[in-house]
Amino acid sequence: MSSRLTAGVAALALIAFMPLRAFAQDAAACDGGGAFKSRTYAVLESLDSTSYKNVPSTGVNFTQGAKGCVLVLFSSVMGTDGLIRIRAVIDGGAFVGTPAEIEYTRDAARQARGFTFLFTGIPAGRHTVAIQYRREGGGVGQVVGRSTTVFYTP
Repeated sequence: MSSRLTAGVAALALIAFMPLRAFAQDAAACDGGGAFKSRTYAVLESLDSTSYKNVPSTGVNFTQGAKGCVLVLFSSVMGTDGLIRIRAVIDGGAFVGTPAEIEYTRDAARQARGFTFLFTGIPAGRHTVAIQYRREGGGVGQVVGRSTTVFYTP
């Protein structure tokens, strides 16, 4: 991983309120080249599942060239009058990113949020990353715009 990408990863970790020390320990194991793929979608969707389910249109397929790290950036415009938990997974949950779960708390007005997830030890081969959610405590959740970007080893 280039020094500029490593610095960017650290900055995004701070923005996402992730404990920097834990992130730095995982990121230290990540070096090498990088490629990325991204997907953006802007249709209103309801988020009503109480068990983990993929946020619609967040899946990104990629081919990892060698065992290594994967970095996922997710930004969205979401709103809820309850609590929504967000996580990033690879291959339907075979791998769960760090942090394992992020709370999107009560806020009836839709607002933009961004999250950064790090995966280590992802084996070479074809994979699919997706963002998953689950709703807690009643209420309604919605997502409008969303973007998923995956940085991986080509």
